[in-house]
Amino acid sequence: MPDNLEKEMTASGQVELAVGRLQCLSTLDCIAAQFLPKLLQSHFHPSALIDIIESDPVLTSRILSLIGSHGIGLPDGRFSISRALDKIPAHEIRDSILTIKVSQVFGRSDSVTTRRISHQKGLILHSIAVACCAGSIAEAASPKMDPELAYCAGLLHDIGKLAIEKVMPKSYARILEEAESSGQNTRTLEQKYLGTDHTIIGKHLARKWRFPNLITVALWLHHNPTVIISREIPEASIAAVVQLADSIARQSGIGFSGSFDSPE
Repeated sequence: MPDNLEKEMTASGQVELAVGRLQCLSTLDCIAAQFLPKLLQSHFHPSALIDIIESDPVLTSRILSLIGSHGIGLPDGRFSISRALDKIPAHEIRDSILTIKVSQVFGRSDSVTTRRISHQKGLILHSIAVACCAGSIAEAASPKMDPELAYCAGLLHDIGKLAIEKVMPKSYARILEEAESSGQNTRTLEQKYLGTDHTIIGKHLARKWRFPNLITVALWLHHNPTVIISREIPEASIAAVVQLADSIARQSGIGFSGSFDSPE
């Protein structure tokens, strides 16, 4: 086996092993400051958290995992986090959210930590932009498309990046630096140095955490030629919506996607 191929397989295995141990991602302290007071209210109700959940990929990931563990489906087949949460006891929702770790820089002044927090903030803003755009595209495209599902897929499309950066922050910082200096897409450099990329990691996490299948497919295929793939995989239609929304958000310069090539 050639040395470079062996190294790639080793790197890929290490990344996927580390990511496979993740129980959840880390949210930002500014987001925790919004939901903690609501969680600690004596008459806590999950509806008070919906807006916060739907603006943070980490919280949404945790809630989708909780919904999946309960095997909750909706009678009309339409996706809705708020309606799904109505079927879960409030104390379980509170306990699940309280297990989320918080990224913070208090007491940490090293450049890697500071840049990681900055990247995460930018990536969350980018993800919200993609989510809003994906929801609007789905609503305009076809009555058969579910705008809430498209919104959620857009919000979660880059959780693989959050996962990689969490388990190997220094390596990912170097990937981002090279992407910026060379004007490349981070996915290309992820494959080069890690033997895998954020779309594959996102798919693994989505399956592990029991996300809806359409969201899992969107996380996996949003950088692939989805128009061609959708002929063989009808579920890829949401991935195509997310791909278009991602390009629009990047062209608009909203947030930080981590890629420095020109969006299609």
